[in-house]
Amino acid sequence: MNIEEKLEQIFENVGVTFEQNNELKKKHLLGKEVGMAARDLLIAFFMIEKAFQIQIPEETIVNGEFNTYEHILGTVKKCIGII
Repeated sequence: MNIEEKLEQIFENVGVTFEQNNELKKKHLLGKEVGMAARDLLIAFFMIEKAFQIQIPEETIVNGEFNTYEHILGTVKKCIGII
């Protein structure tokens, strides 16, 4: 399973699927279009850290870089060392 598949699986586990509409990956997760609950985003945060064995830097959250699927994917790749 590659990084994107694993990340999509995590989001599916908290009730968010991008299968029907890939454009949602660019949208704010807590926004009206995606409609993710804040608690689910927090759960996804911990699931992502565990699944990828990474520690997401605090500044990523503070700088608003943990708000879309695409931003989170980029963060995971940075933490792993792919980009």
